Amino acid sequence: MKFIEITTKTTTLGAEMVSAIYDAHGATGCVIEDKNDIINNLSTYGEWDYIADDVIGDMPDEVQIKAYFDMQAESTIIQVKKDIANLITFTDMDLGSLEVIVNVVDEDDWKNEWKKLLAIIAVFVGCFYLPV
Repeated sequence: MKFIEITTKTTTLGAEMVSAIYDAHGATGCVIEDKNDIINNLSTYGEWDYIADDVIGDMPDEVQIKAYFDMQAESTIIQVKKDIANLITFTDMDLGSLEVIVNVVDEDDWKNEWKKLLAIIAVFVGCFYLPV
């Protein structure tokens, strides 16, 4: 099964507004990638149990919000783009570029993609966690 993935580039302040638009138009899922979330949590809560050294460096400078829609939602995608472009008329906050990128993704890609991000972890001597 294929899905339409919409990615919008914005700021931390604009993330909730963009995700609200996605939700209002029936997105089947939403992902917010904001390096400020990690930076703020580190400064507020101190050290985490574990965070990879390159996590913050690998994240984009602008906040990226991704949402997923059914392939039949072509007219919805057009309306989402219009609503995102109209955000600047409602506020004087810095919302970033509000660049919208549309891709088609296959559900089969998701089923195995997460495995690339996990490594073998030694839980205790003689016991390992290995994603399959």
